[in-house]
Amino acid sequence: MTFITLIKGFVCAGILYLPKNYYNGGYIFSPLALVLSCIFTAICLIKLLKARDACLAHSFEDIGFKAAGRFGKNIVSFFLVVS
Repeated sequence: MTFITLIKGFVCAGILYLPKNYYNGGYIFSPLALVLSCIFTAICLIKLLKARDACLAHSFEDIGFKAAGRFGKNIVSFFLVVS
């Protein structure tokens, strides 16, 4: 379920706003920004996977719990609901 939410939040919004963003940003800045965004997203994904493997977690909430206790788990759950 989390995967579907992330796909919907990131991919669908990106596809819907991409033409207007190219129009506003121009044909030089927009591709550069898109590539940088993809690179940063990939780096964050790799770091998240390494954190999952390091703490033997099965979900985002488990990572939050192992990083900051009950408070971390609640914050992660809150932001998953908000996203």
